[in-house]
Amino acid sequence: MQSMKLAAVVALTLAGAVAMPSSWAEDQTNVAVVNGVPIPQSRVDFVVKSQIQRSQGQQKDTPEFRQQVKDVLITREVIAQEAVKEGLDKNPAVQTQLDMAKQDFVIQAYFEDFIKNNQPTDEQTRAEYEKIKAQQTGNGEKMEYKVRHILIKVDPNAPAAPASYPMLTDPFSAGVKPFVPPASVASVVNANATGGTMTSPSVAPSMSMPSTAPSSAAGGGGAAGCAPDGTTLKISAKNVAFDSNCLAAPANTPFHIVFSNQDPGIPHNVSIYAESSASKALFKGDLVTGIKTVTYKVKALAPGTYFFRCDVHPTQMTGTFVVK
Repeated sequence: MQSMKLAAVVALTLAGAVAMPSSWAEDQTNVAVVNGVPIPQSRVDFVVKSQIQRSQGQQKDTPEFRQQVKDVLITREVIAQEAVKEGLDKNPAVQTQLDMAKQDFVIQAYFEDFIKNNQPTDEQTRAEYEKIKAQQTGNGEKMEYKVRHILIKVDPNAPAAPASYPMLTDPFSAGVKPFVPPASVASVVNANATGGTMTSPSVAPSMSMPSTAPSSAAGGGGAAGCAPDGTTLKISAKNVAFDSNCLAAPANTPFHIVFSNQDPGIPHNVSIYAESSASKALFKGDLVTGIKTVTYKVKALAPGTYFFRCDVHPTQMTGTFVVK
């Protein structure tokens, strides 16, 4: 009942935000107004810029991405207003966390400003490098070498190896298997076939709001390894992430989704859409504020590969929904 109440509040408030007065619509400094509280364009620009930087260029600045950011900011404002109405902002524990968060941002801003205004000269950088090098090498007494070639002494008078030793002519014919690097490091090994230098494999960035990559966990594995196993599906949310990036249900059969929200005080839900643009909803689950577990009843779906997400975190919590 509480989740339905919250869902109704969100729906009504969003409806009010969409039906803005024309004066607001003409004001290009705000992208939306939620119960009289404007959401400035500068906030959208800040989030978009931050996410593009965190993704190292993988996320592009597109109208679709900006709309997703706008939807998230509207939802956050609705929930924040509800929290204030209930007096949660006056809670001593919440106030302490707000004070600490504010202090963290101020400290970070100070360091960034200090670094920006105190760039070292080339001479200072070189001097620091020489200082560290002297410490690590004991002023030149300890040296570290990178081995690129291994040289061995060959005796020109040594007899030739017998042809009956297949290991010396064709080691694979003697049963030696060629080395195949694991998939996780194959790109690193193959890119450095000359030896001597190793690079670190790239790591996909994670983004808090919004993110472009769904979380992967036990029970996921993508659509290729995702198959129905009964009519009761289970999925959890924790740390603003689903524990599986794929769910599967039998075709043309009603089914249940047991959803466990393990994020205290944070609302999540599970909704199913025809595709990733979320333009056509096949099922929309009620919002659930953690910690709480609910069971959704879903009508039968036709065979196909669909898309599911949390509507509160539409770009961070997503996955593939297989029906077959």
